[in-house]
Amino acid sequence: MNDLDDKHKSGITLLDQQHQQLMTMLSHVKTDHEAQKNPKIFLETLVEINELAREHFTFEESLLEKAGSDRLELHCSQHERILYDLNDLILSCMNDELPGSSYTEIVELMTEWFEKHILLEDKYFFDKHIHHHANPLQD
Repeated sequence: MNDLDDKHKSGITLLDQQHQQLMTMLSHVKTDHEAQKNPKIFLETLVEINELAREHFTFEESLLEKAGSDRLELHCSQHERILYDLNDLILSCMNDELPGSSYTEIVELMTEWFEKHILLEDKYFFDKHIHHHANPLQD
């Protein structure tokens, strides 16, 4: 999956752009054999994904808070867990604690996280809390 299709879009331009950017980065690292063989490049990519995810989660949480989501705390805790896991991966890469075969597995796990959390969880929250209310957050 390289492009965000309409059924996965939130209808909020910046949010959809961030989702697309994350998807593109994951797809790139999944097919970039140099990154998979070079721990330094892989680490740089993980750091980029982590920074983008932090920025995205902050923006998304502010939207959900303004919309009065009743499950905001649960959603935020999922974000915290994802960031914790990403930081753990970054530390493992920095300490050279990942065997070579782990790179492919890590990318698969990150892609699975993306598809489950961003495309399913986020879609649920934005359909329920943003689009069902007259809300100026929608563009």
